[in-house]
Amino acid sequence: MHLLLECAIEEKESFRWIESLRNTQLRCPANTKVITVCDREADIYEFFDEAEILGASILVRLKHDRQIEESSEGIKSYLKSQEIVTQYEITVPKKKGEYEERTATVVLRHAPATINAPESIEDEVIHTQIKMHAIYVEEINAPKDAKPIQWYLLTNTPVSSLSDAMEKVKWYRARWMVEIFHKTEKSCCSIEDCRLETEERLIRFLALKSIIAWRVLFMTHIGRQEPKAPAELILAPTEIKVLESIINKKINKTKPKKIKTVKQAVSAISSLGGHLNRKSDGDPGIITVCRGIQRLHDFTYGFIVAKMTVMKNNN
Repeated sequence: MHLLLECAIEEKESFRWIESLRNTQLRCPANTKVITVCDREADIYEFFDEAEILGASILVRLKHDRQIEESSEGIKSYLKSQEIVTQYEITVPKKKGEYEERTATVVLRHAPATINAPESIEDEVIHTQIKMHAIYVEEINAPKDAKPIQWYLLTNTPVSSLSDAMEKVKWYRARWMVEIFHKTEKSCCSIEDCRLETEERLIRFLALKSIIAWRVLFMTHIGRQEPKAPAELILAPTEIKVLESIINKKINKTKPKKIKTVKQAVSAISSLGGHLNRKSDGDPGIITVCRGIQRLHDFTYGFIVAKMTVMKNNN
């Protein structure tokens, strides 16, 4: 007979969620509401317990069918048995290689739930029961080739109305943009290749790269959301002038083409990064926009240096 020993949470990889929560609370500015939003990897009872200890607000997508005080069948069955309180539509972004962007019709249910600690860790946590609120978002009439949306969300923040529940779903959906931001930092800024040895240097490096990643992400998405906005929203006047010179040299037309809108600017930038801008290509992504910005920066720097040289020689 083999005795299975459960290792302490501090020895598990999942402990990083608890460490992150502690660090967030330590650095949380005064009079600022901070919500820690996590995907299924953070569905750890010790994490819920730590949030109670710290007084931290959390929202977690459930992975496990947790035992609750309100039902003997588990939290997922409990949520499915609740009445539908609303039906609405959301946009599901395209996931390359899996499915195209679609408009999904979803229904929402929610209810308070008292989460019970697993028996194996009852002696290791402070709270063996935690009062929380559960929300279930389910897609109806999903396309046959798509996996229907099923979000089981758990939060320790107040939910007393439909608008409260909808707000929590909005928080969870916003998490995806954070994931895209981290992807931008990795893909465009190569932050994982950093080999700086001190914390101070690493913080400065990440701060600078985060600004660059934000600009790439902002350009990529503002071109889709506000295509008719003025180009000055994302580019300096000199950058627009240089970009116009580049594209006009490419197309070689008698009448110079002007860049007036965000969409035109992003299209021209992404073409520098390798995007072909064909109708079948769709909107440019962060990689081509990032490459394009880097090339535009080099061209703009060369333009400024050349202009300064001419002015110096003339004087």
